[in-house]
Amino acid sequence: MTSSTLRASCPGQACVGRALSALEDELGDLDLVERVLFLRGFLNAAPDYRHHSVVLDAVSAALRTAFGESGGHARSAVGVASLPANGLLEIELVVAVRC
Repeated sequence: MTSSTLRASCPGQACVGRALSALEDELGDLDLVERVLFLRGFLNAAPDYRHHSVVLDAVSAALRTAFGESGGHARSAVGVASLPANGLLEIELVVAVRC
């Protein structure tokens, strides 16, 4: 693992915080999230970078912390040449919601 991989873990946790805040704003209560189904992470990385999935480990861990067993999920990590506002990481979550 490289130091740049370790530094990238913090933005992953920040992304989860923002995603959970958006979910809470939409649902009114995070207790309505039945399960996290899928996480997709887009990592702004150099062409030779190979640790995309390691960066998303922090995101996955934060989701498991927030939702327990229901936070387990399938995921994919994708390296991209750029992101809006020169961001480091962007995540997409798919969750099941109780009606």
